Amino acid sequence: MARYAIWNKQDDIITIGRTPDVINPMTGEIVRKGQSRWTAEEYFEMHPWITAPNSKAVIGGGAINGTIFTEYNSFVEMYVRMGLELEDGMSDREVLDVIEEFESRPQEVPPTSEERIAAALEFLCVMEIINSMEGN
Repeated sequence: MARYAIWNKQDDIITIGRTPDVINPMTGEIVRKGQSRWTAEEYFEMHPWITAPNSKAVIGGGAINGTIFTEYNSFVEMYVRMGLELEDGMSDREVLDVIEEFESRPQEVPPTSEERIAAALEFLCVMEIINSMEGN
């Protein structure tokens, strides 16, 4: 199953857990019951940017599709800045598949200056121990 999908702006959004009840502080009455299933109309109210004509939202690809809800172009751009390479003409689904594969690949991170210095000091200590043992 795909990790990500493009929301069709019709399906309900199902989130993990439940939002807290909204309580009127004056009366103590529950104004709105907490929920974990949201209709498209409720999501339009909470996230008005999604109603823009060319907007696309990335959602989770599983049964609990509210694990992520973000704007498609900025989501893709974030991965491009991390080094993801895309080909021209890819469909949205192909781009999401490449992102999933990119996430599954371990990223090589060069050692920091502190890590290189620590490794050099460890090497010097080991060499000193070896030299002192040979001298006895």
